[in-house]
Amino acid sequence: MTAMGEIRGNCRVEYASLTDVGARRSHNQDNYAVVVADSDSSWCERGHLFLVADGMGAHAVGELASKLAADIIPHTYFKHLEAGAPAALYRAFQEANRAIFERGQQNLGFAGMGTTATVLALHPNGAWVGHVGDTRLYRIRNGVIEQLTFDHSLRWEVARRRQEDPDQVTDVASNAIIRSLGPEMTVEVDLEGPHSVQAGDIFLLCSDGLSGLVTDAEMGAIASHLPPKEAANFLVALANLRGGPDNITVILVRVQEFQPPNDRQRLSWWKRLGRSFLHWLKTATPGQLALLAIALTVLSLLVAGLGFHLRGEQAARIALLSVAVSVFVAASGIFIWGLYRLQKMERHSEEPEPAPADQPRINPPRAYRRASCVLNEELLGRLTQVQRTLLELIQQSQWPYPTQAYESLVRQRAELLRKGKLAEAFHVQLQAVALLAEVARRQQRRAEVFLPNWNGD
Repeated sequence: MTAMGEIRGNCRVEYASLTDVGARRSHNQDNYAVVVADSDSSWCERGHLFLVADGMGAHAVGELASKLAADIIPHTYFKHLEAGAPAALYRAFQEANRAIFERGQQNLGFAGMGTTATVLALHPNGAWVGHVGDTRLYRIRNGVIEQLTFDHSLRWEVARRRQEDPDQVTDVASNAIIRSLGPEMTVEVDLEGPHSVQAGDIFLLCSDGLSGLVTDAEMGAIASHLPPKEAANFLVALANLRGGPDNITVILVRVQEFQPPNDRQRLSWWKRLGRSFLHWLKTATPGQLALLAIALTVLSLLVAGLGFHLRGEQAARIALLSVAVSVFVAASGIFIWGLYRLQKMERHSEEPEPAPADQPRINPPRAYRRASCVLNEELLGRLTQVQRTLLELIQQSQWPYPTQAYESLVRQRAELLRKGKLAEAFHVQLQAVALLAEVARRQQRRAEVFLPNWNGD
């Protein structure tokens, strides 16, 4: 499943998303969600949201858990966005957790039901992150890739306590998750932001089916030198070349332009006042609603009283205005009473929601790991090795492949290298490897065949 698009306006982005079952799984337990604003006004009000979720449990159970997260989190986030992006994200994660937990209690076959989830919310004031589990969010900027999420895994927790790099912790299982949505009634959510956003930034969300097989530097270099759709396809192909033992999901978001909304693009004051008033009406207590009705009645009486002190046409106009205000007050009273009754009915019909375990704690933006993804000879050499190994495998197996197209790419790469155009040569070489990888991928689907990894081991 793949999707891509381009959004113009004050936050102009090009994005692509791709999910793949992998080379060893029969079911895809990953899910993702992309909700983008389609206009400047929508961007100012809502922003963009991207989500990746990786389900855990039996096949159908894990898939259901990640699907619930991918459906509930975006819906709840936008529903409560008036409270601010961090509060809306917190509410969205808690409601998704509650729904998954309750579903897990309904059937013994749903035992162990859970999912990870990572959300990137691009907002006019920056990038907000909501995160539970070991799905990841990266930002690539100026030749550096930064991991903006902390893995809620036993390995990362041990590394934190030892003050070591997680890659140096080899005595702990890498796939042991210590926090996820669903197993418990409440969940602690990592909320961080706002991260700065600028033109040229690339955000990458992925499940551990990708990050467990492709290094940060490799992901950064590939995402930097290929358009989002090509980069997503190549990253998934590379993970499958390395065995693809898990489902693989990736979302790439390239920011082409980012401008905070100016005064003209913001909602006018009367629109904001009207929306605030409607929001107040929905949440007001009966006492507050009664005070509003009294205030409107007093206003009506004041206008009517003014009519008694004027004569002629002015008096007639004031009298008409008084009648209009009286009608308005009566209608307002009916509306307020109806709203009160509706609130009362909702309170009696809905089960009380459990209070969250704690209030949302917003952490300042930070990067948990950084790596250089600047193109160099070592990276080109590793890519050349896997290209050579793939070609040997294809030729020895006598698999048909588009020889002319491949040789054309090889000649283009050699010419670009001769001219010293390293980045362009890397781009062309990625296309060549992708072509060979697709051939090997089709053959692998027909029969179990060992495929080489990036290093050609």
